[in-house]
Amino acid sequence: MERYFPKIPKRCPEGQEQPAAKKTKTEAQTSAPGSGIQGATMSAFGEPAGLAITDIELGGDSEQRVEKALLESGVAEEMEDDEDDEKGPAPEESDLDTSFAEDSQEVLAYLGVDHENANSWSEILLTLCVGLPMWEYLDSLKAFLQKCTWSPDWRPVSLSPTGDFMLINDDWASHDLTIDEKWAAFTKKVRELSGDKIDVATLVKPSGPSKAVLTTQWHFPTWVTESPLYGSTMDHTNPSLRAQFAKFKHDPYVKTQDTLPIREDFIRGGVKWDKLYANWPQIKETCLEFTRWLNRNSKIIMIVGEENVRSWQNLIELDDTVEAIKVEFKIDLTVFGETPCFQIIRSKLTKEIQQIVLFSYHSQYFFYRDISMRIRAWHDLLWNAAAEWANIKPAKPSFFLRQSDVKQSSGNNPKRAGDKYGFTQLNLARKLRAQEKRTGKLFPEFVIQKAFRKTINKNPAWTLAADPKHGSFLLGIMLMWQQKINATQSTNEYRKSEGGRRQFSVAIDTLSKHKKAAVEASKKARQTDEYKASESNKKRLQKLSRAHRVPKNKGPEKMRALRKVKQVVELLTADLDSLTPHQAFKRAKFEKWDTLSGDQQRTFFSKHVAWWAPDCPSGLRYEGDGCPDKDTFDYEGTYHPAVVMDRNFRKGEKEKMCI
Repeated sequence: MERYFPKIPKRCPEGQEQPAAKKTKTEAQTSAPGSGIQGATMSAFGEPAGLAITDIELGGDSEQRVEKALLESGVAEEMEDDEDDEKGPAPEESDLDTSFAEDSQEVLAYLGVDHENANSWSEILLTLCVGLPMWEYLDSLKAFLQKCTWSPDWRPVSLSPTGDFMLINDDWASHDLTIDEKWAAFTKKVRELSGDKIDVATLVKPSGPSKAVLTTQWHFPTWVTESPLYGSTMDHTNPSLRAQFAKFKHDPYVKTQDTLPIREDFIRGGVKWDKLYANWPQIKETCLEFTRWLNRNSKIIMIVGEENVRSWQNLIELDDTVEAIKVEFKIDLTVFGETPCFQIIRSKLTKEIQQIVLFSYHSQYFFYRDISMRIRAWHDLLWNAAAEWANIKPAKPSFFLRQSDVKQSSGNNPKRAGDKYGFTQLNLARKLRAQEKRTGKLFPEFVIQKAFRKTINKNPAWTLAADPKHGSFLLGIMLMWQQKINATQSTNEYRKSEGGRRQFSVAIDTLSKHKKAAVEASKKARQTDEYKASESNKKRLQKLSRAHRVPKNKGPEKMRALRKVKQVVELLTADLDSLTPHQAFKRAKFEKWDTLSGDQQRTFFSKHVAWWAPDCPSGLRYEGDGCPDKDTFDYEGTYHPAVVMDRNFRKGEKEKMCI
């Protein structure tokens, strides 16, 4: 696979081996490290039956087993989110199909506002402005909003769809040529100021046109994304941005940007930027200069989050030619500790309105159930009105209200049914690995180090390394999870626990069910004309012909011989609690041998034993086998090569023992 970032040889070596064009197995099945489980107890009759990377990577039918293993092994605790902005509903969760009248009346009911004949969200919001009917510049505001809605000069569009950045792997998407030019200079300066500590590929570029009619101003991006390199701010795979996606989708008229476009992990109490970067004051000022330039030609600006709101004047150019007019809303609630308001930026000379600045709580705020429904309704009204001013139909008018309906798990972490770890590092690993396989490009080590910082910090003994076969550091993370889970499940303490007993009993039932289904399918296949004429059937008939030349009705003698074999003795005398599901399944066969049918007994022998025959001299001897030589095999001290109990004989293995 090709690396995402081949320009950094230390982090991303060149010359990565190309994978085969055609794969018939999953990477988990072909990856050598998966067979080595640290801390597991091995025996001659098998290895601990644990999870494979396939289970962790793909989910699907194995998801329930994966989740149980995560909980039992303690790995689930490493995956619990401690980052508020990692929580949120999936983008496909949608409101019911409702009308504007229904949506608006619900919002108005929560707000305690009576406005039965409203025709738009804009109308509702503007009627809440204190003294607006008598306001001196009402006409100016109406003219401004009309231009925002209809004027082509005020409504440039993105050069390319703002969601297409996820399809580009080695550069940022181009939405505006002016931004492209400024962005190149900005990234170079930030890299230099950081002393090359900031990798430019991890910087997050603004989405949309530079002179967009509507701009949303976020604070900084995190590593919770499916596009950690060459990302764009309007990234709906980040849970925080899903709120904007729910309202505006990837609308080409909207510009989305970060005040600090530098990826860092969310930390309660705030990121200690000055501890991370020696020249932080200069880096921060460079970011603010870039933000002010971005906002210079913005018309409607939605400032998101407390950090941005408290310093909003630093994000917009407020020189001596303009003035900021605060307009409060007549509504009985507080946002950021005061009456909700917006700011009008207008010319001192002409009184012409140039910009409108709105203020919103961060979307993470609404992922907690105890948030007032009135606050939720207010933000639905605010975002819906902003959308209408930009001539955008809000996709989910009641998005913030609906967040109160999201199911919660411990830690107020919303989850979707069937996706218990939907916003954890497990799901992030699954999605990033899927992207690696889809694009054929691997994420470099430093990206994985940052994205999975929490997991690595909780396991100081782990050494992050790429898996040998594919060179993927993501598979390296999954392999360490796999080893930790399997090592836990292989201990006697786990096997004796209620969870262990329950898991093993389920595994035995599963093995039995699959085996029965396979037998039935095989019988059905052998009845077809195609199979009867096949080479496989010819070989089967040859084996049957040889079988006719060996003694018949020797089942009891064969079982007595098999019970003498060292690996079978160990299986039958081992502590039952120490057995894996596969081992317990085989032992159960011995214990109920007399109740099995003749076909079942012969099938068991066929899968696990190669018997002595004239053309198989190394096979297992039994009484009456017709061999003229004395049986001198050391059954007590040596494992018999003609018996396998940890698995079934593989295709062609018995043939190799024949002469």
